[in-house]
Amino acid sequence: MRRVVIFASVVFLLSACDDTGADKSVGAIADPVHVSADAALSASCSGCHSATGSAIVGLEEISETELFEKLSFYKYDADGTTVMHRLARGYSDDQLKSISSYLARAGDTP
Repeated sequence: MRRVVIFASVVFLLSACDDTGADKSVGAIADPVHVSADAALSASCSGCHSATGSAIVGLEEISETELFEKLSFYKYDADGTTVMHRLARGYSDDQLKSISSYLARAGDTP
């Protein structure tokens, strides 16, 4: 839940700027931005796994099943100490399924 709140806060702050980066919230309240729960859960992935210019592999070509298997491996690997292991352990299996499904669908869009 904490990740959702942090993500929603960042999205709200970003929504207060127009395409030029100019603050448009002075004197008015910015319209709230609505994102799905799956998108909010998956938001942290794009920090490292981006389709453009990322040094870490992108997730666009990975199926939902393979994503879930990889995330589950990171969650349950007793010897794992990487960032991915630590992140995956913070999610329930249902949340990992939601993340896998969302990222697989996002990779299907042109």
